[in-house]
Amino acid sequence: MKKWQESIYPIVVIGGLFVAGVSLLVFPEKDFSELENRYLTKFPEWTIEKIGSGESQKKLENAATDQFPFRQDWIKLATGWKKSLGRTCINGVYLGKQDYYFEQVLDSQISEKQYELNLAILEAFKEQVSGPFTVMLVPSPGKVLEDYLPEQGVLCEDETWIQREQEVLGDSSVNIKPLLQAEAKKGQVYFRTDHHWTLYGAFLGYRSYYEHMGKTYEEYNEFSPQLVRNDFLGTLYSKVLERKPKKDLFYLVEDIPQSIKVTIDDRETETIYEMDKLKQKDKYGVYFGGNHGYVKIENQEATSEDTLLLLKDSFAHSMTPFLMRDYKTILLVDLRYYNESVFDLLQQYPKAEVLVLYERSNFAKEENLRKLMVAVHR
Repeated sequence: MKKWQESIYPIVVIGGLFVAGVSLLVFPEKDFSELENRYLTKFPEWTIEKIGSGESQKKLENAATDQFPFRQDWIKLATGWKKSLGRTCINGVYLGKQDYYFEQVLDSQISEKQYELNLAILEAFKEQVSGPFTVMLVPSPGKVLEDYLPEQGVLCEDETWIQREQEVLGDSSVNIKPLLQAEAKKGQVYFRTDHHWTLYGAFLGYRSYYEHMGKTYEEYNEFSPQLVRNDFLGTLYSKVLERKPKKDLFYLVEDIPQSIKVTIDDRETETIYEMDKLKQKDKYGVYFGGNHGYVKIENQEATSEDTLLLLKDSFAHSMTPFLMRDYKTILLVDLRYYNESVFDLLQQYPKAEVLVLYERSNFAKEENLRKLMVAVHR
């Protein structure tokens, strides 16, 4: 049966391509794919200069892919066909047990040089911080839920990384992996179709940080987590597009301070949630409306005068609601989009706690930590 499927698959694809090629001339172009959460390439304008440089040909190839008629249906069909052939890795995503998806991040995709450089930058930056300094690198779902990986699933090794982080950063490094592994046996700590941790996983991050700092943490249920959607599908699903994926429950912390002022880049608001995002594909964007270079949260009801500076990726977004009760000011800085001086923030808040929070493979590939060197050399 599999040999028959393998032989007829090219015929189906070629026939589909012929029909689609004709359809490209008929259907209007689309600007944005909500399912994939990205803008689509449009067909290029043909000029002598662009043809000579190859720019038009490249854009034509990308546009033909993005504007392919019924593209998402074709992807779903192809995914179903590949699964029937026994494939467990599709478009860089492992199809794991219990309906979990895992991003295929291999050792060959990680630059050891960049990783070592990032650790060295944090080591130097630590010396510029007057207050407490902590680094928490969150393992990817596949390194915590290894039993759910398919038999042929291989991911980049992280135990050596964890050891190296502790060698370079000493007591400043928090290893959250054992806690996530233990709690994953009791509840869901990562989404099935997304690379982020769930709200409960984010709570464990908050708990680990408070334990590291010697602070008393509140229990999960004391934050009144509320179910706001029962149909969450994440970024990994967008790469696979199975016909009947397992949808996740999506919770938000309801019991957060009410008297707050939130500055998102240059815009002010009174909430950390943009609830309209829950009606869209990218529901994780409910936190602050998505990724931003700078977010400042000022809480008049805080139990202390403390300030927390979070240098982070998007894993910090769902952890922030658990922190809000206890800090007068929380500053979230995403170095991918923040081009101001972190040194100036440290000068403005000299006693601030500094927490560096990244998913580990994101940290290993992050090239924007070099912006911290401005603070180191001043």
